Amino acid sequence: MNTYRDLQLQEIAELDLKLLARALKALRVLTYAADSDIYTDAPECQASVSQVQEAVQTAYVVLAEIHKAVEPPLIVESAEVLANRILDEAEEAFAARRVAEERATKGRFPRPVSIPDYLFWIEDELRLQGIYRLNQPQEQTQQRIYLQALFELTRELRWLGFVPSTAPWHALAEKGGEESI
Repeated sequence: MNTYRDLQLQEIAELDLKLLARALKALRVLTYAADSDIYTDAPECQASVSQVQEAVQTAYVVLAEIHKAVEPPLIVESAEVLANRILDEAEEAFAARRVAEERATKGRFPRPVSIPDYLFWIEDELRLQGIYRLNQPQEQTQQRIYLQALFELTRELRWLGFVPSTAPWHALAEKGGEESI
């Protein structure tokens, strides 16, 4: 599962390759100029000197772009914005939000609305799928991939500082048990 952070790093790596290719082309021109001994004052070499100057200027521009790519500007986003992006990616990949909402609905509990709510239900799904896996040792590859995706999702959300909400059945008990469970 690609996280937002992984996608950013991938974009930077692709940009680095393109910039590196441009830098190598500029250096090839410089190498050719040095090998051709164009640093003379002969009039016929003036065109080559201007090519070298242009190549050096291009190299400076490319190196500046590489520096920007390697150290992108710090974009500070709240943990909630990042977590929602991660949940959106997980929804697209394996319907993580829908699974959490369905599990809450089946249990006749309030639908998850916050990231801690979703984290609770996703971790609960991971726990139940883990139990299923213990009882079904010949599980399919798809099931292992799903378990890994759930685990990575919960790990990323926890890394951002989120903790799961209280289990809804505990929350109801704390409120006085308005509904029987």
